[in-house]
Amino acid sequence: MSHPKADDAQLACAAQQGAALVRHHGTQARTTFAAPGSSKRRKAMPKSVKLLSFGLLAVVAVAAGDLMAAGRATAAPQELIMTEHATTDTVTDTGASGDSAGDVLTFANEVFDAEDRNRVGSDQGMCVRTVPGKAWECFWTLSLASGQITVEGPFYDIGDSVLAITGGTGAFGNAQGDMLLSPIGTEGKAFRFTYRLQ
Repeated sequence: MSHPKADDAQLACAAQQGAALVRHHGTQARTTFAAPGSSKRRKAMPKSVKLLSFGLLAVVAVAAGDLMAAGRATAAPQELIMTEHATTDTVTDTGASGDSAGDVLTFANEVFDAEDRNRVGSDQGMCVRTVPGKAWECFWTLSLASGQITVEGPFYDIGDSVLAITGGTGAFGNAQGDMLLSPIGTEGKAFRFTYRLQ
């Protein structure tokens, strides 16, 4: 059996320690209680996880680009063949007299189908003489009912020429490819245009 005064002394001592403990915790910042296993602060994403995330995004972007490129590559090329009647071609002599670099050729001609029977549109544009007696540098617009196609490139005095398709409107809004220009006869009165759209 314990002594009553000793028990009272122990209880008083315990009470003082408890009060000191309460006072000590009272000076601390408010504590929030979290469920077991959770953290009070959001943990930073490990660097390896960030790198993996960026890597996956890069792979997805490349794959999407490849699919788009494959879609363009598998699209069937389109060929439009037409006949131009060069009835309005006019050369403006600039600089030195006669055929010289810098001369300007302008035109606005009617364009017919491949059989040269039905008028399907018109073209208009200009060329600058680059090499006298041999070549011009040209750009022009072909206008059809469904849209326009623009081209730019060399036009040779003799033989075929190949010009780049630089764009278009309407049905040809995303036009690209090239155009083969071939003279019909030797008088320079008609030309065959073969637009190879990709």
